[in-house]
Amino acid sequence: YMTGMMFRLIVGNEEGRSYIGECGMLPDDAISLLSYDDAFDVDRTDCVVHWMYGEEFFGSVPASMFTAFRFMLGDYGTLAGRSLVVAFEKGYGNRFRIPFVIWMVVVIFGIFNVITAVFVDATSSGLKLMGLKRKYARKYERTYVKHKLKALVTRLSAILSESKMGYSSEGTGVEMRTMRLEEFLVLLVDEEFNSLLQDLDIEIWDP
Repeated sequence: YMTGMMFRLIVGNEEGRSYIGECGMLPDDAISLLSYDDAFDVDRTDCVVHWMYGEEFFGSVPASMFTAFRFMLGDYGTLAGRSLVVAFEKGYGNRFRIPFVIWMVVVIFGIFNVITAVFVDATSSGLKLMGLKRKYARKYERTYVKHKLKALVTRLSAILSESKMGYSSEGTGVEMRTMRLEEFLVLLVDEEFNSLLQDLDIEIWDP
C-alpha cells in the first residue's frame, strides 16, 4: 500500500483531471504519432506521454499498487511493449529517478534478502535437527545393540548351563570354543533366544 501511494504521488495524475481525456488517445498511440521529444514536452503538446502513462498505470491506489508489484517482478512494459521506467525517467527526471533507485535497492537488497534468509534459516535449522536426530539414533543403536548382545550371551549361558553341557561362565558368561550341533539345536527351540536374535536382525532357518 505504501509503495502504491508513493508512486501515485510521484507520477499519478492530478485529482479530477484526465490527461488521456484531454489528449483523446492512449499514451501508446500518442507516442507513435508524435516525435520522441514532443511526446514529453509539456509546452508543445496536450498529449504529454509520461502524464498519460501516470494516469493509466497509477491513476488510482489499487492500480498503483499493482503496477508497483509488477515493478518488483521486473515488469515495466506497457500494452504496446514500451518501458514505463524509460518514459517516467525521460519525463520526470530526478523526481522519478531518485525515489525509484532507492526503492529498488530496498526491494532487491532488503525485502528479497529477508525472504531468502528466512528460507535459508529454515533449511539450516532442518539440517541441524536431522543431524542431531542421526547422532542420537547412532548412540541409541550402539546402546541397544550392546544391551541385546549382553542379554543374548546371558541367555546362551543359561540355556547351556541348564542343559548341563559344560558352559560355566567367568566374566563374559561363555567360554570360547566351537559349539556342537546338539548344543545349537537346543538353542533353536528357545523362544527367548530366538527373539533376541530377531531383535538383532539375525535370522536362523533350517535349509
